[in-house]
Amino acid sequence: LPAACYDYLIDAIFGIGFKGVVKGWRAKVIEDLNNLKALKIAIDIASGVDADTGAADIAINADYTLTLAAAKYGHFLLPGRIATGELKIIDIGIPERLYQQYPPQANLVTEDNVEFPYRSQFYHKGHYGRVGIIAGAPGFSGAAIMASRAALRAGGGLITLFHPAGMQQIFETQLVEVMTYEMPVWKEKIENSTGFEHFKEKLFTMDSLLIGPGIGVNSVTRKIMKFILENWDKPLVIDADGLNILAEKPQLLLKAKTKNILLTPHLGEFCRLIGRNKEELIDILQALQNFVKEYKVNVLLKSCTSIFANDNKLIFNTSGNDALATGGSGDVLAGIVTSFIGQNLPIAPAAAAASYLMGKTAEKICEKRAAASVIPTDIIENIFTF
Repeated sequence: LPAACYDYLIDAIFGIGFKGVVKGWRAKVIEDLNNLKALKIAIDIASGVDADTGAADIAINADYTLTLAAAKYGHFLLPGRIATGELKIIDIGIPERLYQQYPPQANLVTEDNVEFPYRSQFYHKGHYGRVGIIAGAPGFSGAAIMASRAALRAGGGLITLFHPAGMQQIFETQLVEVMTYEMPVWKEKIENSTGFEHFKEKLFTMDSLLIGPGIGVNSVTRKIMKFILENWDKPLVIDADGLNILAEKPQLLLKAKTKNILLTPHLGEFCRLIGRNKEELIDILQALQNFVKEYKVNVLLKSCTSIFANDNKLIFNTSGNDALATGGSGDVLAGIVTSFIGQNLPIAPAAAAASYLMGKTAEKICEKRAAASVIPTDIIENIFTF
């Protein structure tokens, strides 16, 4: 193809029914088209992208994709999202009543539909929830501090950090607006530990609970996790080392007393939970849906496109950028979502809102500074400032 002859390239080689890998002369054509400087516009989906999974070996690298009637999963899942470019949804005249009769199988969280906790000038701190956080260990105090501060900035009324013995001074100094509670020195049977009953009494006054950031994986934290799952009956968020503990024995989830559990893994943690390698996980959505159905939990899978899933909902979030690609971002997100849940927001909208808010905050910060220089505490200090 003579490269200088085209200003626009309209891609309609393959449609949403495409599966597999583009091979032979077709692959060569796509490679040649990608080398053209013309503005590339894909119809429905970039050729070479699987519309259901986002899988793509060789695909058109579109500048724009004009998709018909509704977005497809492959527009949001990697590597399909990269090939999609800027997505535009084209109305093709399908009556609104049909959308109501056959609702979409998934939703995209946006500024128009995101739901945050309700607030009133007539409310007091009790209306905004008692948020408990079990986090931290020597060398990992930062995870506990960031999760606690994020929960506070997200509007939680009363935040309590439950932390290991011997770390009181660190947390009292760093968290002046957060209540800190030094957990007992645990014995072999944690119920026999001195101070256990007082710990349990305090813990069960919380409205929502986060466990995992920086707690480590050891015999003690395994016992604490088991105790929480068997006894806690309110909304529970499990992140970081909490997920690593579950990965050893995910069947613990089936014995959980609470039916309101949210797991917040990144892709590596999720793969450990399901016992598979990232390289072999082609259909992420199917694996995610299988997991939530088997274990009756909610999952917020963190990535450049974050996906919330439970047994009847799929919600995508595409806000954010590489400013969030740094250690501690997950602790911040976990604190935000636990805070939202403590403020009486149901798990699904809370997870969607937390992911969306964090992503939008990162985008706004990057209007003034480079993504490489943004740190998680920048996100915390800028929550709800835009």
